This record gives sequence, structure tokens and C-alpha cells, in this order.
Amino acid sequence: MVRTTSQDKMKIKNYTKILEVVIANPGINRKKVSLLTKLSNQTLSNLVKDLSDFGYVLEFPLEDTPGYGRKPIGLKVNYKAFLIISLEFTYNSLGVYLNTCDGEVLHYDTYLLDKSLDVITIIKEGVENALKYAKGRVFGIIMSVEGIIDEENRKLTHIKALNLQDVDLGKELSYLKLPFFLLNDTNLICNHVNLTNPKPHNFMVVKLDTGIGCSIALDRHIQKTSANNMPGKLGHLKVTNADEDVLCWCGGKNCLSAFFSRDFMEAKFNLPYEDALKLIRDGGASDFYGKIISYLSPVLANITILLGIEKIYAFGRMVDILGTTFIQDLESHIAPEIPGWINFMGIEESPIPSIPEQCSNYFMDYFLKNILTYLETVEETPFKVG
Repeated sequence: MVRTTSQDKMKIKNYTKILEVVIANPGINRKKVSLLTKLSNQTLSNLVKDLSDFGYVLEFPLEDTPGYGRKPIGLKVNYKAFLIISLEFTYNSLGVYLNTCDGEVLHYDTYLLDKSLDVITIIKEGVENALKYAKGRVFGIIMSVEGIIDEENRKLTHIKALNLQDVDLGKELSYLKLPFFLLNDTNLICNHVNLTNPKPHNFMVVKLDTGIGCSIALDRHIQKTSANNMPGKLGHLKVTNADEDVLCWCGGKNCLSAFFSRDFMEAKFNLPYEDALKLIRDGGASDFYGKIISYLSPVLANITILLGIEKIYAFGRMVDILGTTFIQDLESHIAPEIPGWINFMGIEESPIPSIPEQCSNYFMDYFLKNILTYLETVEETPFKVG
């Protein structure tokens, strides 16, 4: 934990102000930074020199500047100075990336997982191996998880396919002495949409894959339940128009996930999950395709009406394989149910940037908004204080 005085905290806040302005305005000159941050020219000059010495900000002459005299100096953030480890954790694999915060991958390893393996040891070994390749400060570890988790307490709440339940991953990785962030994969996608799209303000990201999940942003704030497992809740809403009763692993009947989960579909079609989806896409199970639309659309429509959702973003293998027609059919069933006072813009496939890009966006946003909290989790400050 870095100990900071009041003077240190003020200096760090000023560093943060400068970084925020430069991130939002790549190539901005010092004069404009001074105006936007309300810092004096001398103070700004000293702080920019520090940031440049750390490698966090790059200075360069601006081209094509009208007028005479020396060309003004532009500033931009050097994302390559911010190293993180990004983890992609699914029901059958672990991807480990060492990357810069512009998404450049410096090293990558992948590990196959199943319930017979010591998954936690594999995670530790993967991170330790990535750290060996780091030639600079690693600012943190960000992990995207397919499954039900407790983000706030950094626990794997329920990963059914790997027999993991209530695993305190934050505690398991504490020996690394690095800030660790655990996020559901749907929340991470929602965060990316939130950071990269100025509109809409109220939207929902829906995952249609081996399970069903969602993440919701209202007034551009991502919503979380008390245990931060909102993404797992959509799959356990009830299908009220089902023509058969299906038992879900949660103990309830007729949950959405019970009808469209990997286990259910593989058992129903006696095919691997992706092959079953291809069969449905190619017309070999048109009745089941109709069920997907008729079961899913009322649930999504009701959430949209209740929360004033303006747009739905969908991703996952069901979306990838069933394609554009599936999105259009789903929208054609939902849109007529939405009242006119909601500015509903429809459904579209969610942008899916790489895991390093998603994790980089999340980390830089967190770092700038919570710098003093971040300093409480590290042993050495990334800034000059004292």
C-alpha cells in the first residue's frame, strides 16, 4: 500500500486531470490542456515533464500549424507504457495475455480446462508465466469469466462445467501483490459498449451462448446486483409459454437457460452444441428455431419496457451461427410490443473486440477514475510523490 500525504494526493489528482484531457483529445497542445485543467503553465509544465519521464505521455511537434514560429508541441498518452495481464476464462479454456493498454499482445498462452484438473493452479501458473515476459511495470490483472461470479468480492460463485463454487480467487492470487479485477464476460462487453458509444444511454447486452446472460446500463451506469451477478439472472427468468416442462440446474423449472443451454441442446439433438446450432440454422429443426424466438422475445420485450431500454446488443455463438436473420426475426417479434414513449432502436450484434482491448479499456477507465483507491492496492506508486 502506497502512503500518500495530502500534497501527494493533490499532485496525483492533477496527473489524473492531465491524462483524462489528453486521452479525450489526442494531440492537444499544452495551452489547451492548461485551459481545460485550470492548472497554471508552470505547474502544468512540471507535471507533464514528470508524465513524460514516466513514459505515460508522449510529446511531438504538431504538423501543418498555420502561422510562423516554432511549431507547438502536441501531447498523447503512451498506452504502451501501461502493461496488464488479461485473462479469458471459459468453461473449457484459459487464455492468458500480457498486453499493453492499446491492445498490443506481447505474449500469449492458452490452457485447456476440464473438471478433472486443478484449475486454480493453472490460473496461477499462467499469470506467473506471463509476468516473466514483462519488461516493465505490470499495472494489474483483469479477468473475463464465463459463468456466475461475485465481482465485488472477486469470487467464482458457480462455474458448473468446472465444478468450481465459491472460490475466493482474489485471495488465491493475493501473493502476486497486483491489483486484480474479476468481471463477468457480459459485463466486460457492456463496459466496452458504454465507453465507446455516446448513445444510447439505456441499453442491454445479451449473451446467447452455452448459457444466457445479460448486462444492463441505465443512464450509462452498468447495473449490478448485491453479489454482482446480474449477467446470470436473465437465463433464470421463466418461460411462460413453454410446451414442455424442463428442469434447470438451479432447481427451478422452465428457465430460459434450461431450454437453450449447451447441455440441453446437446442432449436434445445428440450433437455438439455448435453442430446443433448449425442444424437449426440450415432448417433441420425449424420448430426449435421458432421456440427460440417465441420464448426469448417476450422476456426481452418485458425488460425493455420495464427499464426503458433503447437498444439491445446481442453476442455469443447462437448469434454468430444463426446469423443476421436470427437478429431480424427476434427484433420483428419484440419491436411491436414496445410502446411509443420508448425510443427503441432495435437489436444489433454487439461489437466484440479482443479480450486485451476489452480489458485495456476497463483498466484505463478504472485507473483514471479511482487512482487513489488503486494506490491503496499497490506497494509502489506509478507516480512521483513526496
